[in-house]
Amino acid sequence: MVPTSGRLLLAPYDKRESGLSAHLSGIVANPMNQPYASKVAVFGTADFTWNDKAYDARKSWPRAMAHLVGGDKAATEALLIFGDLEHLAPTFGSCGAGRW
Repeated sequence: MVPTSGRLLLAPYDKRESGLSAHLSGIVANPMNQPYASKVAVFGTADFTWNDKAYDARKSWPRAMAHLVGGDKAATEALLIFGDLEHLAPTFGSCGAGRW
């Protein structure tokens, strides 16, 4: 069984170097089978590839979550908490990214 089986990996698109675009001709994203949950990863990847020098995962992730819930503030906050809990998947080691 895959350690992430049964989890929605809703983590921010993080730990990418600013200026990476100067060394690459493209980026491969691997969204999940769940199309709506995958919008978080796709949103972050698109935001990073649009302007990797200005990309900030701490700003992009909440915007992605807000987009999923149509901008509802209470639902965004709840989804950020849920995403944070789901991010703590076993494949990320003993300590997950945690909420910023």
